Amino acid sequence: MTKLSFDEDALVRKVTPYFLAVQVGSLVIVFAFVLLKLQALALSLSCLTFAIFIALAIWLFLRYTKHPLVQEKRTIMQQVNTLQTGIQTQNRLIQSAEKKRGELTQDKQNEIQRILKALQNDYIQNGLKTNYVKDAKISGIGNALKVRLAENGITNAFNISDRISTISGFGDAKQKALFAWRQAVIDLLEKSKPVELPIEQSENIKNKYQALHDQNDKAERNAHNQKQNLDNGLSLLLPRLESLSSITFTSYLNKSLASKGFVSAFIAFILICSQAVSSIGATTSALLASIPTTTSTSTPTLTPTNTFTPTVTFTSTITNTPTITKTPTITSTPTLTFTPTQTGTPTKTRTPIPTRTKTPLPTQTFSPGGGGGSSGNCHPSYPTVCIPPPPPDLDCGDISYKRFRVLPPDPHNFDREGDGIGCES
Repeated sequence: MTKLSFDEDALVRKVTPYFLAVQVGSLVIVFAFVLLKLQALALSLSCLTFAIFIALAIWLFLRYTKHPLVQEKRTIMQQVNTLQTGIQTQNRLIQSAEKKRGELTQDKQNEIQRILKALQNDYIQNGLKTNYVKDAKISGIGNALKVRLAENGITNAFNISDRISTISGFGDAKQKALFAWRQAVIDLLEKSKPVELPIEQSENIKNKYQALHDQNDKAERNAHNQKQNLDNGLSLLLPRLESLSSITFTSYLNKSLASKGFVSAFIAFILICSQAVSSIGATTSALLASIPTTTSTSTPTLTPTNTFTPTVTFTSTITNTPTITKTPTITSTPTLTFTPTQTGTPTKTRTPIPTRTKTPLPTQTFSPGGGGGSSGNCHPSYPTVCIPPPPPDLDCGDISYKRFRVLPPDPHNFDREGDGIGCES
């Protein structure tokens, strides 16, 4: 069957050159904006042309969907899908019917076996009940013992059980004889039990399952008929659908954009590539422009260092003339160091190290001369030695004299015992 094709779309053929010119022109303008570092304008124009491109594609697709051939193809495809779904459903029904036929056959056999088994059990039970002990010839069991069995409710083969062991006069030998007789009765009944159901009962089962088979066969025939009708309808639609297989959006574009297929393909390629290059170029330029540049900035950092070095010196000098010399020396040497740190472009930096030194050297020297009294700087309370008056207040450990004469008022309190002699120990 000949495949159908689209006719030329005059409106689309008229619009295409203008849109192609817009796309190519916008591409040139976008790159001009990029070269002029007008990234925002380039990106805006690229987004605008992209929106126009999408709008054109949507417009072309809508015109394609409204074409009569496209609508006919869509309708036929929907009908084909419906028919194929129906065929699949009927196939499942046919398979289900075939499976059920086997299940019905098996169910019939199972029911026959079950009823026959029950019938045979009833036959054996009844046979045991009708074989009486009084009529049987059992080795070692006389009439007296049979009467005793009857008195205990054991009158037939069905009644024989382990209960006979409780009856007086029935030892192991007599019990074995009774059980052997019972087993012989069962063996005879097994040989004569029915091997098939009665005709009436067998016919009932047969009719029951025949009705079920008829119902299942009817459902299967209906499924086959429905499937055949669906197959016939599908066979009518498939040739028409095959002739419409060439009705696609691509073939519509080939016919609408230009008269020849390769020209349409070239136009579509130019449209897509120009839009892609424009969008990628504008976006990349905008991203690169948004990246901040690296600037080297030197930042001096002052790191002051304070150093405080106190020095205390105590010098004690003893001469022939006893002299006590206290020379405390305190040296305060704070050192302030500035260490600038520069980041970025290294430059030469002078590091000033100012030093401030404060050195107070207070010195007190007491040089008592020989003899006592008040000559010089000697206190008269100590006439035999020369000890200056307070301040400062002196102790025995501060002077080198021992066991010297002390007179009141003794300002240094050298004579603690009050016996007129200082620093005795």
